[in-house]
Amino acid sequence: QVVQATVTNSNQNFSASISAQNAACDQANGSASVTTSPPGNYTYAWSNGATTQNISNLPAGNYSVTVTAGVSCQRVLSTQVGIAPFNPSVSFTTTPSSCGESNGSATISVNPPGSYSYAWSNGQSGATLSGVNAGAYSVTISKAGTSCSHVANVTVDNIGASFTVST
Repeated sequence: QVVQATVTNSNQNFSASISAQNAACDQANGSASVTTSPPGNYTYAWSNGATTQNISNLPAGNYSVTVTAGVSCQRVLSTQVGIAPFNPSVSFTTTPSSCGESNGSATISVNPPGSYSYAWSNGQSGATLSGVNAGAYSVTISKAGTSCSHVANVTVDNIGASFTVST
């Protein structure tokens, strides 16, 4: 014998909350989730047309959802999916300047690999800073086609003269 039943939420008083996960720079990978209490049969109508409790693959933006219990009890919630900071892994290979000369250099490596532009604090561009004195430099890494950027710092050392005087 099979018994079928439909359970409806007869409790017209319910609470609902919403949370969001930021999208990565230039990605549609954010999400928003609704938590309801008490458990029951709820319907969801999102501003982007979705009808599930949780939505994903979202670009940054504002989202709202109408949560309905029973026939007429509703809660409207809103959230914002933001943009997570662009924070790539950065490393440098440096060549020190010699004895105060302008022959030092620094080359940046960025992970994850991608199409980036580089603007150095001394006005140079490109992945390699060259022909510089010893000192501290910063580089702004910009992800192509986006407004995402990250600043990294590097120090180019100085190698003093090494010589021996014999008498």
